[in-house]
Amino acid sequence: TFGTHFNQSLEGVKLPSSLQTLTFGVYFNQSLEGVTLPSSLQTLSFGERLEQSLEGVALPSSSLKYTYGADFYQRFEGVSVDYQLTLGETGDARIHFTVWVEGSIPLVPFEDLEREVYTLTRTWEDRVAEALAKTRDQTEARALVDAHARRYPSSFRVSAPLDGAAHSVAEVDALLSVDEPIRVGIHNEVDSEEPLTRIVVYSRDGKRDLSEMLPLVEDLGLRVIEEIPTSLSGEDDTDDLFSHDFGVLAFDGRCLEVADCGPRVAAALTATLRGESESDGLSRLLVLTELDHNRINILRAYRSYWHLVNPAFSKPYVAAAFAAHPDIAGDLVKLFEARFSPEADAAAETTLRESLMARLDAEASLDEDRILRGFLGLIDATVRTSAYRETGVVSFKLLSRLVPAVPDPKPLYEIFVFAPDVAGVHLRGGPVARGGIRWSIRREDYRTEVLGLMKAQMTKNVVIVPTGAKGGFVLRHVADSSAGPSSQEVRDAYRTFIGGLLDVTDNLDDGSVVHPDGVRVLDGEDPYFVVAADRGTASFSDTANDIAAERGFWLDDAFASGGSSGYDHKALGITARGAWESVRHHFAEIDVDVQTDPITVIGVGDMSGDVFGNGMLLSRSIKLVAAFDHRHIFIDPDPEPERSFAERERIAGLGRSSWDDYNRTLISPGGGVFSRSLKRIEVTEAMQRVLDTSMSAMNPQQLIASIRKAPVDLLWNGGIGTYVKASFETNDDAQDRSNDAVRVDGRELRGW
Repeated sequence: TFGTHFNQSLEGVKLPSSLQTLTFGVYFNQSLEGVTLPSSLQTLSFGERLEQSLEGVALPSSSLKYTYGADFYQRFEGVSVDYQLTLGETGDARIHFTVWVEGSIPLVPFEDLEREVYTLTRTWEDRVAEALAKTRDQTEARALVDAHARRYPSSFRVSAPLDGAAHSVAEVDALLSVDEPIRVGIHNEVDSEEPLTRIVVYSRDGKRDLSEMLPLVEDLGLRVIEEIPTSLSGEDDTDDLFSHDFGVLAFDGRCLEVADCGPRVAAALTATLRGESESDGLSRLLVLTELDHNRINILRAYRSYWHLVNPAFSKPYVAAAFAAHPDIAGDLVKLFEARFSPEADAAAETTLRESLMARLDAEASLDEDRILRGFLGLIDATVRTSAYRETGVVSFKLLSRLVPAVPDPKPLYEIFVFAPDVAGVHLRGGPVARGGIRWSIRREDYRTEVLGLMKAQMTKNVVIVPTGAKGGFVLRHVADSSAGPSSQEVRDAYRTFIGGLLDVTDNLDDGSVVHPDGVRVLDGEDPYFVVAADRGTASFSDTANDIAAERGFWLDDAFASGGSSGYDHKALGITARGAWESVRHHFAEIDVDVQTDPITVIGVGDMSGDVFGNGMLLSRSIKLVAAFDHRHIFIDPDPEPERSFAERERIAGLGRSSWDDYNRTLISPGGGVFSRSLKRIEVTEAMQRVLDTSMSAMNPQQLIASIRKAPVDLLWNGGIGTYVKASFETNDDAQDRSNDAVRVDGRELRGW
């Protein structure tokens, strides 16, 4: 309420402690006096702020200057100002201001003066609550500010704009209302001469590494202008809440259209920081299209798969092609949805495909045409997907013959499984096929490894089942990269991979085929699916059968061979025994009994392997002169068969052994065990004789190639890779980049 009186003096501005009513009496004279307010409002600090204004001192930031408004000093064109503070018995404080003016006193609009005085008496909490009330109920806004204001240090209060503080309070409340470690907020600055988009990461686990967060923001195609870290733990330090406030701009220098892409960007960053999604150059589509991170993950999964099939284009190059054609990226995902989502629409699928083909035909860049057209081909080759089962794992079942640029031999089907921590592929030569699942360490080309193994399975399985299959998975992330994955991490990855395979596999119920829930089936009935143990998964058969039982899969404990309900094919040496029978038959034709007559052998593998390890224990007459795996090179120029057999048998019983476990004292003079990480290996005279070489030193790749060409009786290949090619073939034809440096031509082999 106001009583206004004009005279020769100005006095009597009184604010009750509730601040809900305002009494203001104004008189004009050569002095300005009388501002009364509750003493609980930190009157000394308030008076100091007023005094600063009245003396014309610049405030700490432009935002505060605008908040407090024009001061008495400027309003009355004073030459000096005095003030006196009086504390009353009723709890009020009275500050008496005197503005000394030369000449006539300017006429000051009373309403403006009233508003300025009122603003000066308001706290930071009052102003933040008012800003927050623009987007929610006033009572709720005040309650949120009262609940969280204690968290904000003075440095934040004097520097952060009020709209930014209001956003922060709302985001902090949202984070603390749920049991989550991370939340991301995004808004554009207002009332700023050079506005920025603010992306703020709120963490309940304290300060985070910038090296973790900056790449995520830059993956969006944004420039990071500044970063403001703030501890929000409060005075009592009851928690470790922290905020990282990034000021960003698009590369064209503009703020983001937060109303459009803000929720997508915030959700994607939150999911990535929680480990539920990932970030790379494809994240630019969050800004450039209407795709969210889950829909972009469809493209990311296809890109990871196709890089295994056709590594001609790097993953960043593919991402750049999509960023250059965001409309095509969006329509490819829409095509996928029209084909496989629960709301599949054949008419929309046809329309989208025709539109995409027309735009691809008009594309000027050959590379970008190949990339974008390749993704269209991948979608058309897909016959099932688990993308709409919402398990966090994306599986594609593809008709291999339709996959763009797929190398020969082409399986009938392949299933690609893509999850945050694991990826894998399963290749199947026919509807009824058998083969193991291995943990691969070839992260960049494990499909090539699996394809080679599938070819071997197709050959050796002909007397058991119609054709062969093989699967392999890699761990994409581990807790301790320096130590490698733990056994539990490998087992968990195996479970994820097996689950992803079964997500797109039919079941049988009383003899009737049942398609998986949430999966649109574009191929026929396909219920036969079995797995077996392999390298790195020898003890996992029970795990696979447990998964089958949990899901009610019709094969139950026959799903995976081995385990407590079956046989251990590695312990029985089934594969090695079968191959050794071929060796016995071959040598028998040249009147050599490999069980009693000594034979010289070179090999690929180590004693922990199934085929190599079991095979090298099937005869005590073997003279193993050299072998190698991905870690070591073993050379024993003149082995004593019985003694070397006993040592091979010993290290085979160690489980996860390597050639480094071989007792060096049992190796004949001039031999040894050498790491493949060495730059140079001295070749002794004994090694020169057995390898028939004159070189006195080699690098590991040269030594392995020399071993392959050694004049021995038998080459026993129990390892993974294409080490021999035809003389008219190139290394590209072999499709095994990891072994290009050690591969030899078939005509260079001198073993039987």
